[in-house]
Amino acid sequence: MDKVALVLVGHGSVLPHNREMIEAFSRMIEKRGEYDVVKYSFIQINEPLLEDALMGLAEDGVEKVVVSPVFLAKGVHTTSDITEAIEKAERKTGIKIAYADPLGADPRVVDILLDRAKEAAERIE
Repeated sequence: MDKVALVLVGHGSVLPHNREMIEAFSRMIEKRGEYDVVKYSFIQINEPLLEDALMGLAEDGVEKVVVSPVFLAKGVHTTSDITEAIEKAERKTGIKIAYADPLGADPRVVDILLDRAKEAAERIE
């Protein structure tokens, strides 16, 4: 059976928080054991860039990859930059790549937003 990899892709930032969050998501997902390989990548600024991560997986013999954007909504990065990197990697390597949707307006995200608001409200004096 073919190995299936999951590649999270974040925006990238000069601030460390973005990278740390993507790395933390990657570790949490890896612990669940649902994918043979879990990697993270970025669109800009941080490394590995998405295309480089995909090329590395192909070099390691992975033939199927799911790319999952860690973005809330569709935008230029999710509809153009990420898809272009995916298309390049597919052309160069022949790996098969499925592309997941961004998080979106999902009730599970609403639960997190409400939890964060309650935490903040508790700090009001």
